Amino acid sequence: MRWTRARRAKEAKVKHEIGAARPPQLTPAWPGKYELFSWLDYAVNIPHPIVLVATYKENGKPNACLHSCGCFGGDEAGYYSILTMLDSYHTAGNVRRTG
Repeated sequence: MRWTRARRAKEAKVKHEIGAARPPQLTPAWPGKYELFSWLDYAVNIPHPIVLVATYKENGKPNACLHSCGCFGGDEAGYYSILTMLDSYHTAGNVRRTG
């Protein structure tokens, strides 16, 4: 197999190793930040699907909210999603009102 400069660059970008010790340049933004959660929780992101939750406002106008916290499941009997929303989100109120 012929190794070109572009292929070597691509391989170099893919291989990243993260040690268990927190890097010194990663300073806590507030006291105890890395005691409550591991520093890895802030450095390593797990991708989540982003969904668009569409509802109608009380005045009948359409409303859409991008949402990334939740899970999806289902089988041949039906499909469901579980989304976490704060009560302060107007989208949560729309869902409760309209079902």
